[in-house]
Amino acid sequence: MKPYITDKNFTQKDFNTTSFSRADYESCTFTECNFAGFDLSEYGFEDCIFIRCDLSNTTLINTSFKNIEFKSFKLIGNHFDDCNPFLLEFRFESCILDYSSYFKLRIPKTRFIDSSIVETDFSETDLSEAIINNCNLKGAMFGNTNLFNADLRNNINLEIDPESNQISGASFSTGNLPGLLGKYNLKIEP
Repeated sequence: MKPYITDKNFTQKDFNTTSFSRADYESCTFTECNFAGFDLSEYGFEDCIFIRCDLSNTTLINTSFKNIEFKSFKLIGNHFDDCNPFLLEFRFESCILDYSSYFKLRIPKTRFIDSSIVETDFSETDLSEAIINNCNLKGAMFGNTNLFNADLRNNINLEIDPESNQISGASFSTGNLPGLLGKYNLKIEP
């Protein structure tokens, strides 16, 4: 049985050089910690906050993220689709999430605010009622994605094919029209 760690603060730790027990962490705060390249398989996190950390290129096989908040975080090249899907819930604010994958995940109501989400795979993902606001979505892939009632206003480089995604009730800014109609080769001017 994994250890259970609760209400602990971790500050300026490099977990590639410092011991970090495979455990279930609840209500913990991680500030300016380095997890880059770390194997977080089978770890559990619930009601935790990660601030200004680096979780790039980590292994996330069966990792549990339940009600997690990431702020000013670097999460490049991660396969969130390898995480434990049970009660999977996270929020991202001012994060770098480039080159990651959320393929086939069910993550409705997820918040992506003021973040870079370049070349990220949202194919077949349930993002219903999600808020993706003020993000750079250059090259982000949406295919058979559920965006029902999602808020996608104020983003840059957004390209979504309305015919191959579920966008009923979704909100877009007028600046996103070229990205919605791009496949029709139309000229849209302000």
